[in-house]
Amino acid sequence: MSEKESPSVIDLQTFLAGPTTTVTQQSTIGQHWQAVLEAILFASTQPLSISDLHKIIEELPKNTIHQLLIEVQQQWNDERRGIQLVEVATGWQFRTQPSTAPYVQKMQTVKPKKLSKAAMEALAVVAYRQPVTRAEVEQIRGVDSSAVLYKLVQLNLVQVVGKKEEEAGKPELLGTTPAFLSHFNLRDLLELPSLSVSSSSNTSPQDTMLIDTLDTDDNTGSTIHPLEALQAHLNPEPPTKS
Repeated sequence: MSEKESPSVIDLQTFLAGPTTTVTQQSTIGQHWQAVLEAILFASTQPLSISDLHKIIEELPKNTIHQLLIEVQQQWNDERRGIQLVEVATGWQFRTQPSTAPYVQKMQTVKPKKLSKAAMEALAVVAYRQPVTRAEVEQIRGVDSSAVLYKLVQLNLVQVVGKKEEEAGKPELLGTTPAFLSHFNLRDLLELPSLSVSSSSNTSPQDTMLIDTLDTDDNTGSTIHPLEALQAHLNPEPPTKS
């Protein structure tokens, strides 16, 4: 082989070896944008949607941002850190792992607001029966629910989603808010625990979070599972014979 042909052979071998330099550069670029996303989400006090992040990171398309978020989420989960990246109804946010909650709560100087048993019952009815009217909530609970529903609206857990046009007076229809979903780490209503789930056995982490968060503010310190609160009124147990 002549000396003139040798450069062609070298170029061919380089080509067949693949663009190793390009792959390394792509990896470095990906790590850079992952770090940018982590910094933005860490600094934010509320969940950020893909659109919110795209307004900040204009250099990347939305689908690339979404893929990077999934990669960051997987990395944090694989490392079993005390922080996790979660996707909720209103966007993406860094949150503490549920297993660390007892220790994180000890450092809080202000106790989180707790719902009364009546408010929990009303919220459970709205969550699983929505859209539902105030009268329908009261029919299921068996008591006036105006005050507790008003409180749930003020807490941005319940909102008016329409009107029941076929009924006289066109009563308002109630449903849960995106803040309700975000509060319970739910992306949509399809992730609500099934009403057939027994809270006494095989309780999932999500059910446990519902139990821990929806605590009572009475003096007994007792808690009530939202599924039990709803089932108790939908399927009341027959009275025992004395």
